[in-house]
Amino acid sequence: MLVLDMKTGDILVPESRETATPAADGPAPMTAPEEPRLEERLQPSPQAPAAETEVPAAIRAACLSRLQDS
Repeated sequence: MLVLDMKTGDILVPESRETATPAADGPAPMTAPEEPRLEERLQPSPQAPAAETEVPAAIRAACLSRLQDS
């Protein structure tokens, strides 16, 4: 089960029952899932046809250049 942190907007994932330590004072602790880095999220899909990757590659290049400028 996933839980949304209303203050930060993070999606929290509870620890699995196998790895969780019993807590006498409440439910299992929640942790935010690992998010891929921006460069990884902007990479085109390897199974996408070349025509579909041309525009995203240009957008990715523009985004990365703006990040480097700032």
